[in-house]
Amino acid sequence: ARGALDPAAIERRGEIVVHDGRTALALLDQAGADALAEEGMEIAAVLPPPPRPSAPRPGPLAVRRCWEEGIQEIIAAVTEGVVWDAIGDLSGENSVVVEGRPYVIQTRNSYQAVPIQKAAQYCLEYFQGLGLGASFHAYTWNGNAWRNVFAVQTGTVNPDNLYVICGHLDDMPTAAAAPGADDNASGCAAVLLAAAVLSSRRFENTIRYVLF
Repeated sequence: ARGALDPAAIERRGEIVVHDGRTALALLDQAGADALAEEGMEIAAVLPPPPRPSAPRPGPLAVRRCWEEGIQEIIAAVTEGVVWDAIGDLSGENSVVVEGRPYVIQTRNSYQAVPIQKAAQYCLEYFQGLGLGASFHAYTWNGNAWRNVFAVQTGTVNPDNLYVICGHLDDMPTAAAAPGADDNASGCAAVLLAAAVLSSRRFENTIRYVLF
């Protein structure tokens, strides 16, 4: 919490495991986490690392060969068509599904309240569909309430070491139609596709995917 923690607010939506007056570890479903984020709490998913293998570690050449093969698989998964479709989804070229209904994102300008909320919700559901712990980060700037979208892929060895893959979700101008394919649907598509190809793999360090 930004100030003193309100345990009752958390317990209305889930179960507190432990808290110290400022930070709490709680069991929440996605709706509960979203509600607390809307109230101004900073939410982060805490995922238990998968069990470490007990088999002997392979030699350095085998490890290098395995990683090189993995990198080639990642590169091969990101084709021109996949990138084109991802940018089209965010820039109104394609219809997407948001909260179970079709929607066309014609603008992502921060002052176009409904479209930017739909765009943020679409990205949140995209991350959730990959099995990532995802949530909104709510904040206030210049008298307006905004939301960032973030997802966490917890590292298996060094979970406190963070790599951030990010882009800005909003676009210009303030008109009702502002596709923003290069401002910055292309960058956001890169973040979403990075999550798509990396989330099924294990990494020693934590990756945080953020759309501002």
